[in-house]
Amino acid sequence: MKHLIIITAFVLAIANSIYSQDEKRFDFSIRAGLNIGAAAPASIPQEIRAIEGYSPNFNGSVAGRVAMRMGHETSRWHLVSGISVERKSMTTSARVKSYSTEIDNGGSHVGGVWTGMVDTRYSAHAITVPLMAGFVVTPRLRLQAGVWASALVSRAFGGKVYDGYLREGDPTGEKIVFANGSEAEYEFDDQLRSLQCGLMAGVEYRFCQHWLIGAELSYGLTNIFHADFKTVSFAMYPIFGNLSIGYRL
Repeated sequence: MKHLIIITAFVLAIANSIYSQDEKRFDFSIRAGLNIGAAAPASIPQEIRAIEGYSPNFNGSVAGRVAMRMGHETSRWHLVSGISVERKSMTTSARVKSYSTEIDNGGSHVGGVWTGMVDTRYSAHAITVPLMAGFVVTPRLRLQAGVWASALVSRAFGGKVYDGYLREGDPTGEKIVFANGSEAEYEFDDQLRSLQCGLMAGVEYRFCQHWLIGAELSYGLTNIFHADFKTVSFAMYPIFGNLSIGYRL
């Protein structure tokens, strides 16, 4: 994390140097925010029968942004980019039926289909670079949309199953029951991609000379898992909203 802070500070120092050379064309800001969302399928698959619990966790973000005016002095179009250091995570509990998974059963890994309760924990620390087109609606309000790419410096996906049973191999396989408080864990950290990308859109409003607030929605286009990972039978995508407060340099 210390290295990420140093990188961010270095980028902001360069940005400030450019800003002093061409104050009118470039708009720089630093901001802190919170991410709220989940790694989730595009639609709820039939295996998930009910969502019993959800926690967004605490997902902080620190970012530096630069907006460059495109064209003449009265142009309303900006090119927006920057760098963010952020965390995206969530915890869920769901009741499932015939849910494909692989568990640690007393030191041995057993794959099959699970029916019962499953808790899932997802976490990723990332360096994210956005690239967006911005449109200035008023001197205080700007809309923006574009793409983003993230390099994950740490990532985790795991949880536990309980109050149910596993059919080993397929739905007709040997039945392994977990009841009366017994449970088993699973962990797929090594199956998570280290790079993600997607679409994003947002708005920012400058409520005084230097201070601004922003809201953005990002939707991942890449499955969080490697393409050859088939244990989880459906794709999952990072879908998060960000609320931030910033200071315009």
